[in-house]
Amino acid sequence: MLNIFRNGKIRARKEEKIARVARKNVGSTYSHVMVQGINKESIFNNGRDKQKYYYYINKIKQQYDILIISYCIMPNHSHFLIKSTNIDELSGFMQKINTKYAMYYNSINNRVGYVFRDRFKLQEITSIEHFYRCVEYIHDNPIKAGMCTKQSEYKYSSFSTMYNCNRDELYARLNDIIKDNVLDNSEKPIDFLDDEVCYKGCEDRIIEEVLKNNKITKYELVGKENQEKLRKIIKILRNEYKIPYRKIGEKLGISREKIRKLNVN
Repeated sequence: MLNIFRNGKIRARKEEKIARVARKNVGSTYSHVMVQGINKESIFNNGRDKQKYYYYINKIKQQYDILIISYCIMPNHSHFLIKSTNIDELSGFMQKINTKYAMYYNSINNRVGYVFRDRFKLQEITSIEHFYRCVEYIHDNPIKAGMCTKQSEYKYSSFSTMYNCNRDELYARLNDIIKDNVLDNSEKPIDFLDDEVCYKGCEDRIIEEVLKNNKITKYELVGKENQEKLRKIIKILRNEYKIPYRKIGEKLGISREKIRKLNVN
């Protein structure tokens, strides 16, 4: 098995710095695709919504000449790694699942207008290492968002639904897919479609998950004996998720100014 640095930390650069190619000129068989909610808002609000999007993915993929290698449905964005030798097939698939989901979402929420921020964002996979690390990056999204601590704990990704939370099965399948690859072994800088500022509309959920992962409640944080733990929680919420002081204060029941001072000091 290839060494893909599973335990290495992958850093995503700012979206505007990622080198992309025009959709009609994509040369690679493999593409990393991301969709976002309009204004980066949460559009997959609960299990029902995520299941519905997965239903459309699973049903509509049969109509196109594509292979979904991995995916992850997050509250306000979703990632895919897709194999397709024809960019029109990939575009048709993404357009159709997003159109179907937008109709569903507007109907159950009694709203009109756009649901997705853009049609989709696409990045070409340029090397074998990029391919394997992209799979890990996609499955690590819920961990990065503080929604779980292991890939196997998240229900709405391919790690659970396609690979049965079995890492051996995952890599056996990946090795089989890539054996006749069109990718090279050269070492190139690896960037990923940036989703680190995609948390608008999910702040309450993220705060709750961070508290849960640190085994403390917001009521316990009020006590002086837990000031260092409070400082740690604030730094995670600010530095990793860019959640505003005001939002943290409202959720924890602590003044905005105190939150700011604890983060600065």
